[in-house]
Amino acid sequence: MKPSSSMKLLGSVILSALIMTAAGVCQDPSDDGDPPSYALDKLLLKSGAEIRGQILQEVIQEGRTYVLFRTENGGVLKLERGKVVQRSYPAEPIEKEYHAKVTDLPDNTDSHWTMYQWLSRQKGGAVRFKHERDFHLRRIIELDPTDERALNLLDFQNLDGQWVDKDLLHAYHGYVSDGGKWMPQLQLQVNQRAEQKKQAKGDRNGELKRWNRYVLGNENPSVVEKQLYALVDADSLDLVAKMMAEEKRPDVRRLFVEAIGRLPTSYAQSLLVKYAIVDGEAKVRDRAITMLQQPHYEPFQSTTIAAAYLASPENLVVRRTARLIGILGADNGPFYLKQVLVTKHKTATGNQPGRTQGSFSNSGDLQSFGAGGGPTHKLVEVQNHEALDALRIYSGQDFGFDVNRWKKWFIENHMTTEEDIRRDH
Repeated sequence: MKPSSSMKLLGSVILSALIMTAAGVCQDPSDDGDPPSYALDKLLLKSGAEIRGQILQEVIQEGRTYVLFRTENGGVLKLERGKVVQRSYPAEPIEKEYHAKVTDLPDNTDSHWTMYQWLSRQKGGAVRFKHERDFHLRRIIELDPTDERALNLLDFQNLDGQWVDKDLLHAYHGYVSDGGKWMPQLQLQVNQRAEQKKQAKGDRNGELKRWNRYVLGNENPSVVEKQLYALVDADSLDLVAKMMAEEKRPDVRRLFVEAIGRLPTSYAQSLLVKYAIVDGEAKVRDRAITMLQQPHYEPFQSTTIAAAYLASPENLVVRRTARLIGILGADNGPFYLKQVLVTKHKTATGNQPGRTQGSFSNSGDLQSFGAGGGPTHKLVEVQNHEALDALRIYSGQDFGFDVNRWKKWFIENHMTTEEDIRRDH
């Protein structure tokens, strides 16, 4: 069998598979019984398929434009131009030369090697003529299955003395192809789940933003709450935190706090601690405290998170934090409270140019920062009654703001000594 015949047969099979849903077969209006032996034109379909032949004419039927195209094997296709054809251009001289050469090519390994090498020498031949080069290599190993050079060029691998296509070898070892890359089946599943999760997160974020717009005009609280609870999950907390920072409506911030409180995660817990301390609205702070008292949040951990706010330069933040720690009632509470019975803070005493000024949003985030005229400050000691009240509840004692006596009480009641250890044993 001549290679030209095999190529035409292969081309016919591939062509039929690629365009069977996009094209119709019709009678050639200029059929002279002598179809061209090489491609005069190429059409690139939207599907990515490329077909060769000759453009005959364009026709309009029922308001639609069709291209009549005669293929290399003589068949005529009617292609809907708008849907199928992406672009068309004449075959270049080098392609015509190739088809002329291959028509009379002897079907033996030397001839196919000669043609492969000729294609490789052409400008950009490795890419431009990839399919043609592969055709000749595959024909070589059909004629001589032991030709290792052709096998290697086609990425065949030697498996226990048998040459196997690389794709089959990957499959043999349990690998799967995804976008041209081979990977273990488990890795593919992980990647797919990650992509699905990413897509779901994007969808969820869009729904949250729509909910925030929708709640403006909705007067049915139960519907609003149910919709929000269905949208807020661990993957959307970053967006919820951002929306909280921008939200000016206390009632909406309270709804967000309730939705966050339904999630038993450390991130949700840390957000609730933040809102229990720094939110500008008392009802939002109180709701966050209530949510923190649920069984799925450990009071010891909540207290540890809250303790970071005791270092705030803002006395109001310190006092709110002390109140929260007292309400939580965790065993580690007194350790932190005794340290903030009395704290030092800057207070304004007058105006002085060149000072920096800052302001905070309702959710406690820094909102603006600027330089200019502002008050002068001095450092003063402040007694924090919230810390004292919490220590009174913890201890049943009242040492006022005597820091040393509270430290002594803490050591006697909350620290283990060497003598205690010996007694326990």
